[in-house]
Amino acid sequence: MKEFNPLYEYARMCETHGETCEGCPLENPTDRWDDKCSTDYVVEHIDEVNNLIRKWAETHPEKPKKTRHSEFLKLFPKADPLNIIPCNIEADYNCKYSEAYDCWMCTKDYWYMEVNEETKSESH
Repeated sequence: MKEFNPLYEYARMCETHGETCEGCPLENPTDRWDDKCSTDYVVEHIDEVNNLIRKWAETHPEKPKKTRHSEFLKLFPKADPLNIIPCNIEADYNCKYSEAYDCWMCTKDYWYMEVNEETKSESH
């Protein structure tokens, strides 16, 4: 099981609830503070805030991200895609590191890019 990282989970929680914070367990106003997200509140009630974040994280587990790397390994479990340079498999691939000739950075970026249905059909 992944170790609980309150700062990471706090950021994930904020990203999930967006700018309005609607539905966030830290949004409810108290008598003294505008919300439980304020630095003053967090400092004075760190255990309570930590427990709220932990509870939220437990009920909203993070879904593993699909990357080109993870999808490729489903098809070829013994392969090492990091040995495959993107411009060798995609003729129209434009490397953002081409002037520096940094194939390793380009390859890492390519294979660890998150994929979804739109990304699969995009050309580079």
